[in-house]
Amino acid sequence: IERLSRLAVDGAVDAVIGLGGGKVLDTAKAVGHSQRRPVYLIPTLASTCSGWSSVSVYYDDDHRHLGHDIWETPARALLLDPRIVFDSPIALFVSGLADTLAKHVETRAAFARAEGPSVLGDIGALAAERCGEQVRDLGAAAVEDMRRGERSVAWTTLAEAAVITSGLVGSFGGVRGRA
Repeated sequence: IERLSRLAVDGAVDAVIGLGGGKVLDTAKAVGHSQRRPVYLIPTLASTCSGWSSVSVYYDDDHRHLGHDIWETPARALLLDPRIVFDSPIALFVSGLADTLAKHVETRAAFARAEGPSVLGDIGALAAERCGEQVRDLGAAAVEDMRRGERSVAWTTLAEAAVITSGLVGSFGGVRGRA
């Protein structure tokens, strides 16, 4: 992040574009936000909500969690092309489904304990509930369709859910949605 930030300053970039998986997208957000440049994200995997969320999560080379930053604004744009994501490894798609289901399970108690009404919090809670419903209702079919090479409605719905719907949980749900 420090190296890329220096390159952004030295090159006087107008924007930062992240193309890749969650770590790449989180890095792009960190560079762009630290340099006060717009960030555009293009996920190549449906394994995390990094493309939608306004959070960068950091890991070391041994995959240990180092911390995270929460950004005031999300990326300027998310470009999610199912044709690109469909060619990703099935195991990473399944991982994305598990992460999407976890949004529902992890945040249910936090949303239930919320004090007072909150329009944005309610949207986050509804998104979390929808994450659970979609994985439950379409998960097995979507994985099987991907194995068969069929980019079906079930697969597309869950690819979007893994990136967008799960990203809504924390984006609108705030601290309660970032279990």
